[in-house]
Amino acid sequence: MMEGVEDYDEIIIDDDAYLLEFWNKMVDDKNIISIEELIGDPSPDSYKIPHGIYELEFPFSYYIMKKINYSRRVYEEELSLLFNDADNVDKKTGKLYSYKIEEYNKKFIKNIGEIPIIKNSPIVNYPEKYFKDFINIILSNEASSSSEVEEKDSKSDEELLKLIFKRRLSASDNDILNPVRLHLCWWENSSSILAELTLAKISPHVIKQFDTETDENKLLEIEFEKYLVEQVIRDLLNRIIYLKEEEKMWR
Repeated sequence: MMEGVEDYDEIIIDDDAYLLEFWNKMVDDKNIISIEELIGDPSPDSYKIPHGIYELEFPFSYYIMKKINYSRRVYEEELSLLFNDADNVDKKTGKLYSYKIEEYNKKFIKNIGEIPIIKNSPIVNYPEKYFKDFINIILSNEASSSSEVEEKDSKSDEELLKLIFKRRLSASDNDILNPVRLHLCWWENSSSILAELTLAKISPHVIKQFDTETDENKLLEIEFEKYLVEQVIRDLLNRIIYLKEEEKMWR
């Protein structure tokens, strides 16, 4: 990041220094972060919170996520109010028109952006870090059945979940990396996203093959969830056949 000092002079601040400055502001402002919620003395390298252990890259991303999640009920209630206007509803499906949902989503995203902890943070400059933290917290809270998950498996799960989110938010990179859109996607699709992750872990190559497909027309024709299920079933059947053939060889 570059900060102008005079017309011809610039100071270049590296990422670590810039994020450290933000970290200090967060800790010093009790209106943003309640130090009482932290266990022990917080430091830029690590701080303890009462909800678990997370490997996070963006300072206090856990608290930013909490702030956004506090608005979930408001989002869902206001979205349901759109059904009161018949012009918002597709008579054939009984669902809200997608463009009406998108209109509301844009307003909601703008309003969330005014929350002090978000407005005063450099999160816009580091969307990849927030995305990574968002994924890791989901995996820690929802997808890990054991605290002894191997690092190799953890990294694999992280990549798979990233690909699933990217597929669902494939409109543009801005949608994928917009912090609030990540939450909206998760609120609406958490069950199916976790189901996809479970299937993808059975046959991780399937989702990776899908992600590397370069034919855009082919991608548009494929219903991702159906494709994933079919490919996983095919893989499982092939494994069963292989095991049976192996048994015959040893008889």
